[in-house]
Amino acid sequence: MEGRIIKTPLGRILLGRLLGQGSFGVVHEATMLKPDKYGHRQRYAVKCMSQFPAGSSMAALQDEEMYLHHMVSEHPNVVDIHGTVVDAREHLVFIVLELCTGGTLHERICDGVFLRGSDGADEKIKSVFGQLLDAVEHCHLKGVYHRDLKPGNVLIEGEGRAAQALLTDFGMASMQKRGTSLRYGTRQFWSPECQGDLGPTRYSLQTNDIWSLGIILVLMITGRFPWSLASPSDRCFEAYQRVPETIRMALGISPEAWELLQKVLCVNVTDRITVKALREELDKIGTFSVEMKGDMPAEEEDETNVEGQTAVSSSDQDVFSSLILGVSESASASVDPTMAEEYKQGRAVSLSSPPEVSKSVSRSRQMGCTARRLLYIPRLLKTKGRRVLGMESGPVPPAMARSPARPQFIASFY
Repeated sequence: MEGRIIKTPLGRILLGRLLGQGSFGVVHEATMLKPDKYGHRQRYAVKCMSQFPAGSSMAALQDEEMYLHHMVSEHPNVVDIHGTVVDAREHLVFIVLELCTGGTLHERICDGVFLRGSDGADEKIKSVFGQLLDAVEHCHLKGVYHRDLKPGNVLIEGEGRAAQALLTDFGMASMQKRGTSLRYGTRQFWSPECQGDLGPTRYSLQTNDIWSLGIILVLMITGRFPWSLASPSDRCFEAYQRVPETIRMALGISPEAWELLQKVLCVNVTDRITVKALREELDKIGTFSVEMKGDMPAEEEDETNVEGQTAVSSSDQDVFSSLILGVSESASASVDPTMAEEYKQGRAVSLSSPPEVSKSVSRSRQMGCTARRLLYIPRLLKTKGRRVLGMESGPVPPAMARSPARPQFIASFY
């Protein structure tokens, strides 16, 4: 795609270097060929995807992604979507997005910028994670649930305490409050109810997002996943359910941060904290991490601890040791070699590093989506003497009319 020129209502855009790639497309840096009145060439990020046949479930998914992203994009912590261009001749879709050059939260975690001992780590966690909470709360208030919250879908602009977090990639987002489709997103961030092992067949998409936020916060604090899967079959998660303190001590999380995390990573969805309450309590945390301990608490003779929980067993000691080393038996068997560098250099140890979960063709049916091809009218575009805002449908404005010379191009800009 590099070197390709895309014609848009804003002007011609030249695709540059590759910024990233996923299961359904690639993202390139792009530059407007014509400079503005100040001599500057505007830069963008362009997501390039294959165009699916009109009326197909996958085409409905593409429409859904653009529609929902646009609904929430006017927020300082959500990547702005400028518009889309469809090349019907070559069956390609280009989504023009705000460019962020600071990398992802995933990369910052790998660089250890939030770990104990790093300069201003606690304030950085509060700032970046707080901004992510603001973005997610904004989406939820709009009725949009992301369903794939993870560090790789959070872009960072700027450095240090001035870093700005921006939520992106709404390819799995939905407006349904409750879902029946299990295991959407990336499996290390799945909530227990999303896996179908503990929860009901219908689960809340809102509380599922909140669970994912909890895993992200653990990663920022410790550089490690607390478990491979939030499932009884995972030894670390099973230990967390019986003796939560096991995980806290192994990962070196402070008691006050752990108290908050237990409200987020609460298996009982009715007791799980809200995003608003999480945001309020986040600011009260003094420090997020402490020095990791090398030994488990001694086992009580009566096999229950002072809180009435089951006492630590030899099996828990093994789990504790595996977390200290950043290795889990249940996880090591599922490591995919292609993802071995996901959390590298010992700074962010992945207990299981699976590839992205593939999206099935039937997903839109499960989500209740219907194929649609709306005309997205540009914001502030004057049409017949009036201004048209947002996602309203209507007659094709002159700037978006098909060019006789290149009838295969259909453009839509907001």
